[in-house]
Amino acid sequence: MSPTGPPIGPVLPELVPMLARIQEARKHLPDASTPVAERRAAIHRGMDQRAATVARPAPPVTVTDHEIEVDGGRITVRGYTPERPGPLPCHVYVHGGGWWLGELRHRDPSRTPAR
Repeated sequence: MSPTGPPIGPVLPELVPMLARIQEARKHLPDASTPVAERRAAIHRGMDQRAATVARPAPPVTVTDHEIEVDGGRITVRGYTPERPGPLPCHVYVHGGGWWLGELRHRDPSRTPAR
């Protein structure tokens, strides 16, 4: 695979513009010599752009953030509760960004199962 990803193969025609934007954005990723804060900011901009152009509208849910104490500080966990009566199932998503990449807002589309 090249740094810009695999070539675009046979896909639904309506997906071609989105895939082309993703492929173009990947050409401009910072290299490993760029400071982590700059790489994080650049990748977060791309994630925000993708969320704005690719993500489906999220279903109506109540969003609640909770601060949790952990070794060395605090983290925020976010709960999504469907706007319907329970009992309700539970889905736990653990971010796999290597603890340097991603923010809660980047996972808001994950609330789709909360329907």
